[in-house]
Formats: sequence, structure tokens, C-alpha cells
Amino acid sequence: MEIRELVKNLPVRLVSGSDGTRIEGLVEDSRLVSPGCLFIARSGTRMDGRRFIGEAIAKGALAVLTDDETALPRVTVGLVCDDVAEMSAHVIERFFGNPSRSLTLVGITGTNGKTTTSYLVHQLLNSAAIRCGLIGTVQIDDGAGLTPSNLTTPPAIEISRAMRSMIDHGCKACVMETSSHALHQKRAAGLQFKIGVFTNLTGDHLDYHRTMDAYFDAKAMLFEALPKDGWAILNMDDPAGTRMAERTRARVCSCSLRDASAVCHAKIGEQSLNSIEAVLKGPWGSFDVCLPLVGAHNVINALQATAVCQAMGLNGSRLKTGLEQCAAPPGRLEPVTGPHDPFAVLVDYAHTDDALDNVLRGLKPIVGSGGKLRV
Repeated sequence: MEIRELVKNLPVRLVSGSDGTRIEGLVEDSRLVSPGCLFIARSGTRMDGRRFIGEAIAKGALAVLTDDETALPRVTVGLVCDDVAEMSAHVIERFFGNPSRSLTLVGITGTNGKTTTSYLVHQLLNSAAIRCGLIGTVQIDDGAGLTPSNLTTPPAIEISRAMRSMIDHGCKACVMETSSHALHQKRAAGLQFKIGVFTNLTGDHLDYHRTMDAYFDAKAMLFEALPKDGWAILNMDDPAGTRMAERTRARVCSCSLRDASAVCHAKIGEQSLNSIEAVLKGPWGSFDVCLPLVGAHNVINALQATAVCQAMGLNGSRLKTGLEQCAAPPGRLEPVTGPHDPFAVLVDYAHTDDALDNVLRGLKPIVGSGGKLRV
């Protein structure tokens, strides 16, 4: 793609070289530079990419995008903007053909529940023959196959490349765990989300965000980016859900286990170490379902996943069948033992006070009389 196409109508200045120069690839890591690429030189939390401009050019980079004109040698195509993080996200998405605009993109954010909810959406849509890709903490499904993840939300280049692959392999949708770090660092700034899901907000990542208000503001960026005809699927049992509704112009779908007047409501029935019985009510009507999940906290995850898929056209019958066939993601109250063993062992990723509290509260009622719950 030519430089002029990459930066058309973006606040990016060409300070050297020709805008007709053709770029063969994009990189943010100077170690990955190959001849003919555009090197994105931005300062990060640990490294300053501008220090590696010389190395990138020596390896064959044809162009550099940065916010410091003085760091650019005249031997290359120099591009300058005020906000490299935001502009590079748009340039990257454009280079890969704006794939997020060709997919129904679902972004899921929250302290806990992102992985389970995204896995449920992924399974529900695929079971209904709507090919859906996945980007998240555990793995990435780019339509061609599954690969392990390194981050909850990968860098912008990896996101857009994966979505391009999804389209090339027949995907119509993508569900993506969207972390507060990624939103704040503008890794998702070039994406066009159609549906946003808010799971909850509890104490986490304050080493980075410093305050709960800043943490909330980072997550709210997802909902501020939704279009008017999009959907904000919000957990209203969390106090932050009401505040999040005020930060979006999209249509709001309220979800609750406590408030029967919410658009989507679930009532929990019998529980065991293998399943949860629940009644799910919403725009799809009402149905009884036996969820193959462990822990009451997973019911709100299932309810929000159901709301997402209903917004994408699945009816009540499809939703019920799909939910009863779903499985929890690896490490989310994942059983180690079998149903006939004398005791149960489960592995869970809980790494915040709220997540561990939810897990223990969810398990305690189903341990049984005389049983013991050990951590």
C-alpha cells in the first residue's frame, strides 16, 4: 500500500520522502524489521521506539512514523503526528483493509469474566453456523487455527492481522477481550466495535491506572466508541454498570441476576459441581437451561453472552441448545477429576480478591453437608 493511502485524511504530516512510496509491511519492534516496511517508533511504558529508528532503517525500513521530527534522518520517508499510538492504530487497520469493519466486532471488558464470556459467545455463534473468531487471554482463533495468547489484548498489528485472517477464512464475527491497558494505550483505537460488554469493575491494575476512576475511564473508552446502532451489554448488578450506560450513545441492554425488570434477567436454580440450572429471560423470551458450568458467578457471564448472540440474530431455541453444549475455558473452574471420583478438584485462574471471593462463594453451597472446601 502506498503511503498516501495509509495516511489519507489522518492528521499525519509527510516531512521527507515521497507519499507514493509503497509499503510492504508494518512493524513496531525494530528486531522484526524487514526490507520495505514502515517502522512505527513510539514511546512505550518500558521502551522508547524512537531510539531504534537508525537500526530499523539499516535493516531496510522505507518509512518511519513518529512524533519527533528531529529523530528522523532525511534518507527515509518521514511521517510525523502528535499521537503515534492513536494514529498507528488507524494506519495499521487501514493497511490490513479495515477488517474490523467487515466483521461484527464484539468487545468485552471488565475486571473478571472477560474470558468466560468471550468463550461462550465464540461457542454460541459457531454452534449456530456463524463463523466467529476469538482474541483473548487464553488463545486466538483467527479462522485458520488456534494459537496461544501472550496478552489479553495483543498489539494493534496482531489484532488487525488476525482479523484479516478471520475474514479470509470465512468469519463473519469476532469476539475480543478488550483490556483496560489496551484501551488506554489505544491499541484498539482503529477498530470499529458493534457490541460492547461490561462484566464488572473491582480492584485490579491500580499499579498502572493508579485510581479506580482512571481504571473506569479506560474501560469506558470501549463504550464511548460504539455507534448509535450498536449495543452496550451491561452488568447492572455492578454499580459501575449504571455509570457505563451514561458513557455510551449505543443502545443499552441491561443484564441482572437481582433485578427482574432488567432487559435480560437470570434466576439461578439447582447447582452441582458439574452444572447450574437457570431460567434466562430476555428479548429471546424465557427458557430453562442446564449450564455445563460451575459457580453461580458464571450465570451472569452466560446471560451476557446470550444477550450478545441474541443481538446478532440467534433465537431462543438456538441459544438454549448452544448454552447446554458450551464448555468453560481452560483454567476457569476447570475440573481435574471426573464425576465418579470421591472428591472434586478444580483449577481456577482467580487472581483478584473479587474473583477469588466469587469462586469460593459459588462453590461453598454445592460442597454438600459434611464436605470441605480447600484452597
